Amino acid sequence: ETTVSLLPNQALEIASLVMARARVLMSARGDSSGRLLAEDAVLFDGDAHFATPLGHPIEGGAAWRFPGDTVYSFKAAPLSSSGAAVGEAVSVQFRVVSVFEAADELHAHPLLDALADAKAAQRSAALPP
Repeated sequence: ETTVSLLPNQALEIASLVMARARVLMSARGDSSGRLLAEDAVLFDGDAHFATPLGHPIEGGAAWRFPGDTVYSFKAAPLSSSGAAVGEAVSVQFRVVSVFEAADELHAHPLLDALADAKAAQRSAALPP
């Protein structure tokens, strides 16, 4: 199982996954509320991609983009048609996208001052005598 926790200004995208004889299930909880939003929702079903050869990548899309302020859990499960007790491992590439507004910019902060001082010290140390 893989768990990803997002901040309110982030979104989770599934960029791609590798075709496998398995399902990918997703559960989601509101990060700030803890409320269950989805439980074991079928995100991918290998049976639906029967024409795609095993091991080939399947590109993500708009249906695989999820909002922030949420904790997501993903797990592989067996296909109902396979009768297997354990599903195959599924390789999934996740991407977290962060959006920052102009109001998020730091204009005055002690760390910014410390960085500016450190850069000034580096410049002055690099000058020849």
